[in-house]
Amino acid sequence: LVDFTEALAFALQANEMTGHKNTNYLTALAKAYHATGNFPTAVETQQRAIDLLPPEAPTRTLFEETLSEYRQALMSTETPMG
Repeated sequence: LVDFTEALAFALQANEMTGHKNTNYLTALAKAYHATGNFPTAVETQQRAIDLLPPEAPTRTLFEETLSEYRQALMSTETPMG
């Protein structure tokens, strides 16, 4: 079992220690936000990680695919039930 609340706390600490400049830590933080249901912040954080990547970074495609998943989750929570 994974305790995503604890994972979020560790990811926040890691990002604070690195000045929010490590793309791997940022994407881990975004995942923790997503897992705890904070979809807007997950999208924002994942976008920040992408913005720090050089265009030719091998992880760019994966990070962008992840961002797309987070955006879909966000949109599904914003869609009114009717």
